Amino acid sequence: MNYDILFKSSPLNEYPKIFKAVQSDDLIGTVLRLHLLLERTLELRICAICNQENLFGNKSKNNDKNRFFISFDAKVKMALALGLDNKLFNLIQKINTIRNIFAHQNETIPSKHIEGSIEIIKNIQAEKNKTIDDYGVQLNPDDIDPIIMKFSDENLTKKDLFILITMYAIEQLHK
Repeated sequence: MNYDILFKSSPLNEYPKIFKAVQSDDLIGTVLRLHLLLERTLELRICAICNQENLFGNKSKNNDKNRFFISFDAKVKMALALGLDNKLFNLIQKINTIRNIFAHQNETIPSKHIEGSIEIIKNIQAEKNKTIDDYGVQLNPDDIDPIIMKFSDENLTKKDLFILITMYAIEQLHK
């Protein structure tokens, strides 16, 4: 895997986009923005594995005629075929299901899919001899206090859980 490709354009380097997604008052804004960051990370992982930086087109060229468009679902299946761990594949599929239910049916974030996602993360963490409580996110904007979220916090909202779940998947795609 060409980690230079993966890390050069990683959404983890785009702190303002992550912070905007997390701080959005609009729940759909959080869900859709984080889903887009997950999709971009998935694309970068595929590009890194194939050693083809612009497989999905040159993002700096708005009208790149060579841009390769495929659905999110196809990208996840492509990543699986290229060696993505089955548990991470299932987690990403759950996140996509949450996004689709939420965006198309204008519902709240479905609890059963949040709980299913958390179970997958617990299993991934157990394989690493860690617990889900070992994972958290800390955002440090320059002008306000840091935002810290951990699975061990008992007062997390569904929005917070979705943020943690999606950030976990994004970080795992970098490994």
